[in-house]
Amino acid sequence: MKLGLAIKNFVGPAETPDAAAILAYAERAEALGFESLWAWDHVLLGVEPSFPILDAVGILTAIAARTSRIKLGTGVLVLPLRNPTVAAKALGTLDVISNGRLILGLAAGWYAREFDAVGVPFTRRGRLFERNLEVLTRLLSEDHVTLRVDELNLRDAVMRPHPVQRPRPPILIGGYVDAVLRRVAEKADGWLTYFYTPESYQRAWEKIVAFARAAGRDPRLLSGTNQLAIYVGRSRAETEAAMRHWLETEWDVAAWSQSTIEHAVHGTPDECVAQLAAHAATGVDRLILIPYRYEPEQVEIIAREIAPRLSGGPRHGPPHPPNARTRPGTPGPRLGSTLGEGPRHGPPHPPNARPRPGTPGPRLGSTLGEGAPTWPPTPPHLRRSRGEPGPGSTHRREWGAAGPE
Repeated sequence: MKLGLAIKNFVGPAETPDAAAILAYAERAEALGFESLWAWDHVLLGVEPSFPILDAVGILTAIAARTSRIKLGTGVLVLPLRNPTVAAKALGTLDVISNGRLILGLAAGWYAREFDAVGVPFTRRGRLFERNLEVLTRLLSEDHVTLRVDELNLRDAVMRPHPVQRPRPPILIGGYVDAVLRRVAEKADGWLTYFYTPESYQRAWEKIVAFARAAGRDPRLLSGTNQLAIYVGRSRAETEAAMRHWLETEWDVAAWSQSTIEHAVHGTPDECVAQLAAHAATGVDRLILIPYRYEPEQVEIIAREIAPRLSGGPRHGPPHPPNARTRPGTPGPRLGSTLGEGPRHGPPHPPNARPRPGTPGPRLGSTLGEGAPTWPPTPPHLRRSRGEPGPGSTHRREWGAAGPE
């Protein structure tokens, strides 16, 4: 099991994203051995209040230039908002600049006002997700593409240079409901979810496995990723109130999904290790940790006190000295890539059958029918004026996907 970190490219109304701080955070995460960094996505969100956000592809490109090993993920990119041909160029360029480190997390979007601003029909976002997915993946993976759909007319289109990862970067689809889990099983390389407990993750993953088998795909070719908030402190009691306040005031969960703030990992290092080990036991392939308020000290504690114990490896060395800058690419102790060594989804991979990142299943996005509800949804108190945030909504209440269509 791999460990990634969310980045603070999306902030509350009283803040402004700090690009220099994000780059320093990214460099330190790489030095500490984290597997990946994940950027949030929106074009715009909110009016009063409104929420500042740095473009996901832009900030990841900047991080790519300052790092050399850590993988870079979109968590998640609202695909229907983008012209898929232009998106393929930007994302392929990011994979080239990063030397093959891109992971594409994609979903359908939920905020109607940004769809209106971009000129994309909000009610067609499911179908447009399917269409854009096909165009995107074909341009990234094929030498020549001929396809005419809607206003798009690709006439023997050639997009070079190709991504470093062949046939293309791995694609994870985000969502909760069965229709989206089926889409994951049939058309993606994996699933990306948010705030799931081990039990809810396991139930959803069993559905993905069943859908994959029904579609004739080997579920062992799919990966699962879960995003979790974490706060390491002196006791569970000490961290409980602060963590709950943060999650209740700055985050939302879908009432009709199994996403919940009760997923939160918090307490002493021993307690956090035990909670994360329960996730590892589900066979989840990656956890994206959201450190409490993105505090740098939390990142250090996780790397020093949590990850090595889950992997069974030695503890990291002394804490990062005050004011000591880590040069880009300077290696630190490597976090274990097998945290907890929980069972994988389904039977073990046979020898030499472990899929490489980006290994394709059936061609993505081959059907252009109206998409199903995707994830996360608009919470009830945000369902105002076609997806416009209501009073008190905060920057976490977007989480990049759709409610029921």
